[in-house]
Amino acid sequence: MVHGELHLAAVLSVALGVVPSVLAAWHRQHPHIDVVLHEYAGLDSFARAMTEATADVAIGPLPENWDGPHHPLGSEEFVVLAPPGDPLAQRKTVRLAELADRRWVQYGSSHGLAGTVEQLCAEAGFTPHAATRHHARLMPEHLAGRLTGHPAGHLDGHLDGQHP
Repeated sequence: MVHGELHLAAVLSVALGVVPSVLAAWHRQHPHIDVVLHEYAGLDSFARAMTEATADVAIGPLPENWDGPHHPLGSEEFVVLAPPGDPLAQRKTVRLAELADRRWVQYGSSHGLAGTVEQLCAEAGFTPHAATRHHARLMPEHLAGRLTGHPAGHLDGHLDGQHP
């Protein structure tokens, strides 16, 4: 029997969305190897952990100028919550530019996804107007649910459309 420990680094969105099903599968296949999860709210601290080899393996965006080994696993999906009766509520897709004049429930500026959202919006030609900002991983979904009338539980993340 092999006994050991694996250190896994992940950004919070991945740690909460994808990692639980990954860990369940890992523990079924490797019951004697424990996993220590290192979670990072910001991309800077995540990138620093990767370059300083804090973990054996990491799941998240590649740091700038990363020349080490990597394997693309998939992508994260962003969703739009709109109140009942809103023209966007019945649509399956929304172009980001269509949200330019809307108020956003946004992650706090130190959260890794805040920078990603702001960069994507800038590429679409606008700066999102944050009605509120939060640092807690689930707070934006819950607050958006209250503001739009949609109850928002955990939005599971899956890689390449694979559901557990």
